[in-house]
Amino acid sequence: MRNLIIILTLISSISHAANPSDSTIVAEMRHVIDGKSPMTIIKSTIEIEETKYSEFSGIPDNNYRKITTCNFKKIGKGLTVVTGRQDNGRCFCIMDMNGNRDFSDDYCYYFRPERINESETFTRQPLMYDTPDGQKGGLWVAPYLAWNEETDGRDINDLHCYIEYGHQFESDINIDGKDFHINIYPIGENFYEYNINNTSQSSLSTNIPLRIGDVFFYIGDIDEVRQTCKIRVIQTDGINIPVAPNNGFKAPSFECKDIKGKAFSLEKQKGKYVLIDFWGTWCGPCIAALPTMRAIYEKYGKHVQLVSISTDLDDRHHVNHELPTLESVIKKHKMEWTNINGGDFINGTIIKKYMITSYPTSVLIDPDGIIVSVDTGDTGLKNAESILENIFDNDNKK
Repeated sequence: MRNLIIILTLISSISHAANPSDSTIVAEMRHVIDGKSPMTIIKSTIEIEETKYSEFSGIPDNNYRKITTCNFKKIGKGLTVVTGRQDNGRCFCIMDMNGNRDFSDDYCYYFRPERINESETFTRQPLMYDTPDGQKGGLWVAPYLAWNEETDGRDINDLHCYIEYGHQFESDINIDGKDFHINIYPIGENFYEYNINNTSQSSLSTNIPLRIGDVFFYIGDIDEVRQTCKIRVIQTDGINIPVAPNNGFKAPSFECKDIKGKAFSLEKQKGKYVLIDFWGTWCGPCIAALPTMRAIYEKYGKHVQLVSISTDLDDRHHVNHELPTLESVIKKHKMEWTNINGGDFINGTIIKKYMITSYPTSVLIDPDGIIVSVDTGDTGLKNAESILENIFDNDNKK
């Protein structure tokens, strides 16, 4: 099936606050459905009782079948799916796209259970809906098949059929004669990422603002059904910079004691670079990245204040192996810089200030207290190392 591209164009409306340096934009969004939209998996499916199977028609001949349904809460619409197995061993999956309980007029996906990984290539289809304002909206949807983790992946009875969906919104706004193009990407049920002017820099979520030059954007109140959002825009002179955990903003300040009981204040580090590494002994990639942190310390420790903020799992999360103690990891990897226990990996005070959602995350702050890099994984530390190399090694060559 060929990819389908559906663009529903709406008109943007803008209203500015009285202060020209701090305005609020009320924008109607264009709903764009294309093959590049990131996909989210809905696992909250409900299996329909077999006594109700007679209410459905158009199911291919089979020796096994299962009908499930899921509900897209955002748009108030459900989707029913049938999966089954035929006598020749071939399996099928059909989504009832028009909701008429007849699968014969819908596209049928065929697959072999032993090659279930090919589910990633299932063709997306547009699921259209009407908004309360009479506009048209749509989602890309496709089956997502996965085996029960406790089985050997051979019996189709143990096969789960979920639905993955994807879409995005766009809006074009004008600030003092400058055009800004905004892409908004729904991630899951209540989270969004966005990008402005198709730059490589994206905010982690709409809770985190984004900076383009000396213009700061805060996006919120996204209403997918009415296809509107509010955008707060702050324009500065490059001196009075807002505080936020993203590139180009003032780093959120904090004061605490390190694991040795020594007081630490981020505010008092002004005048030098600060590299913060958010990690945990429970996190394999975090441990793997520690040699990079050590290499940065050996090379730039005289010029850069290194800070490792360790975190702990809460009662709802665990790993299947015994965790090393924080002290043993610090000793093994010769972490001779400042070490702070940040507490809960989700709700720790510093963790929440920096809105950390992925580990490890590194934050590089310049001597003026402005964040110059926020990145994840060992790649994030290597990027920070590259920035420091350009700063200090180039200075030494002059």
